[in-house]
Amino acid sequence: MRRHTALWCLIAIAAACWFARIGYDRTVHGFTDWVFFEVGARVLVHYQHQSIYGGDRWHLYVDNVDLQIGPPAFWAVAAFEWLPVRTIYNLFSVLLAVIAVGAVGAAALAGHWAKLPVRQARSLLVRHGRTAAFGAAATATSAITAFQCVAWKHLDDALALMLAALAACLVARGRAWWLVGILLGTAAATKPWAMILVPMLLGLPRRDIARTVLVAIAVAMAWWAPFVISAPNTIQALGHFNVFSRPGSVLHLVGIHGQVQHWLRPVQFTIGIAAGCLAVRQRGWTAAPLAALATRVLTDPYAYGYYGLGPLLFALFYDWTGEGFGGLPTFTLMTAFLEFGIPYTGAGPTWTALAKLVWSLAVLVATLLPRRTAARQSDVGGVTAMAAA
Repeated sequence: MRRHTALWCLIAIAAACWFARIGYDRTVHGFTDWVFFEVGARVLVHYQHQSIYGGDRWHLYVDNVDLQIGPPAFWAVAAFEWLPVRTIYNLFSVLLAVIAVGAVGAAALAGHWAKLPVRQARSLLVRHGRTAAFGAAATATSAITAFQCVAWKHLDDALALMLAALAACLVARGRAWWLVGILLGTAAATKPWAMILVPMLLGLPRRDIARTVLVAIAVAMAWWAPFVISAPNTIQALGHFNVFSRPGSVLHLVGIHGQVQHWLRPVQFTIGIAAGCLAVRQRGWTAAPLAALATRVLTDPYAYGYYGLGPLLFALFYDWTGEGFGGLPTFTLMTAFLEFGIPYTGAGPTWTALAKLVWSLAVLVATLLPRRTAARQSDVGGVTAMAAA
């Protein structure tokens, strides 16, 4: 079984590399969002003393209101601004593919460590079948994640996903609470939506929960502190970025159009954290990330491809814990089909929005209903088969 697991790991990595190259080829000669990362990084280092990148670096967000990217991502790029432009672009294309594979691996490992107690399947055929199913799910997740990360070049989202997956690993092991706080705090500083993943900290020993939350808050504030202290208008500048409900989103589908920035983020954070906490109460801490992300899909104003990476990654994590129906990676397959399959078939925005609505409601029903204790004592465990390999 170990050989089968190693083989699937190699297949997943190969698929990720292949699709990362496809994503790179499709965007290398066109405009991508990478330009925003370059602008922010160059301001931080006063790139080649050019006046366009001059001024006070701590006024970055006040002077460039279109930059809605957290400081950790900018600093990561700024560290390489001494290299040629094309070299930086290629370097981070490779790095994004590596982050994608690492995030998928961390999510699977976290699910393995947090898996429910199930008896191992008696049939060798069933065990091999479950191994193949989870190997295929991990391969599909790696391919999709690598393609989306390299094509969109959203370093901030990729970093947030990887840090959150690593935090889930540590929560599953119940150790290094301080590192969990650092990881989640940095993830939230990089991409604020990561705040809705805080309920998974309830999986830590009770004595560690409060201090982990405090560390996460302190770390997130530390990343932003230089900008906010030097330019208090930074907070106002971030809040005034115009956000419109676009076709393809659930908001647009239900008739919410126009600007939504004045109320959207507080609502997203509130219901996301509330859903995560309720999921912990009903199904355990492993359900919290997926439930929280389902509320985000319901309230996202856009329908960009990379928005589905968080749901896909934590669907794989949730399946790996043994929560998938029939011991199979059902949440992963459902997420891949509804979040990526339907939009990429050329379906219109209405069908895309309906797919997101169906996915969100299905996940919320599955994660917020109480677990039936007897149902978890099945003969076969999809996760156990993969884990035992």
